[in-house]
Amino acid sequence: MRNFCVLALIAAFVPILTFAGLNFVQLARQNAVFPLNKFYYRMDYLDFRIAGDKIFEGKNIYTDRRYVAPPAGAVILAPLSLLSFKNASCALSAFILLSALAVIFMAAGSFFDFIKPHDAIYRQNLYIAVASVVFIFAFSYPFYFLFERGNIDWMVLLFFWAGIFALRKKYDIPAGTLFGLSVCLKVYPAIVIIPLFIYKKWKSVTSLAITVILVAAIKPSLWHSYFQALLTNARTEYFRPDENISLANTLFYVFKFCGANINENRIITVSYILFLILLAVISIYIYKKKEFIGIAGSIILIIPYFLMLPGTAYAYEAVFLIPAILYYCYVYANSVRYDITVLCYIAVTGIVMTQTQVIMMEKLSGLTWVHCICPFGVVLTAAANIFLSGRLHKDL
Repeated sequence: MRNFCVLALIAAFVPILTFAGLNFVQLARQNAVFPLNKFYYRMDYLDFRIAGDKIFEGKNIYTDRRYVAPPAGAVILAPLSLLSFKNASCALSAFILLSALAVIFMAAGSFFDFIKPHDAIYRQNLYIAVASVVFIFAFSYPFYFLFERGNIDWMVLLFFWAGIFALRKKYDIPAGTLFGLSVCLKVYPAIVIIPLFIYKKWKSVTSLAITVILVAAIKPSLWHSYFQALLTNARTEYFRPDENISLANTLFYVFKFCGANINENRIITVSYILFLILLAVISIYIYKKKEFIGIAGSIILIIPYFLMLPGTAYAYEAVFLIPAILYYCYVYANSVRYDITVLCYIAVTGIVMTQTQVIMMEKLSGLTWVHCICPFGVVLTAAANIFLSGRLHKDL
């Protein structure tokens, strides 16, 4: 077995070195900058808190244009309203940090064995890989973004990766339930249904559907208001060239660098078409190579695709990609083919790009184009996954 920790170690080294470089620039300029666009602390959590209060008061939570998430998140976080905002924020900080640690160990446990006795080299590689992923979280711009804003995506991340872990351990029904809960909180993980269908995981599909139906049945009027707002709210077509990892933003910068002045709505439309093409291609490859990729691997390979939509996909969603580094370490460890090795490096390079501290870069350099780094990273990983899914040659 090769030293599989090298992928994670390099992935951790780059953001640490980048962050150090940015700090030296601050010292040289005597100009300290905040690593995010600063509005007010926990602004997203405050939206969920207000929405939860409105639910219990029997009011429509979608009259506020800032709240665009499904109602389940507001309901789940509602108990925190019993605490003061300061204490609720402290509790939320603990939940976010603990969820990140839990996700790291579930991702590692999905592909590596902590329990069975192994030689010293295997254990050393595993511990270094896990520690490296911890450091990537610690220096990740998307994770800072998620922590500071307090959005519900930390819980989506937890349920989603718990679902992958459950599938890997052959617990199909609990896996479907966990995926269903993640979909109830944010719609974008629903793309997981594609590999579940390809692998005929009918128990998981059924439990996912039942979970969504049961959650929606608690108060159907809330979901009716949600879908109504989804169709009529201008924020669904909202576009911004910063804090955005969507495919539309990638195209925006491609056109900008080429000197083309294209309307943002047209860019979003083109991104939807391109997204469907790319999703169809990787789905076909997964279907053809399903005996080699495995259900858990297939789900991880499509993660970049649910970060591509809509017109604005906020950067904190890129935290989903960090635990996936351990999957590429697993593939790297179990294949010595040169093309597989190169593709693993390319995919991890894309993930590292998505974690870049672009807000600090912009504030220190004055260059707005640095915001293209994160969405280009998503596309790079998605492209590498297409080629990887077509070249895997042994059962993983």
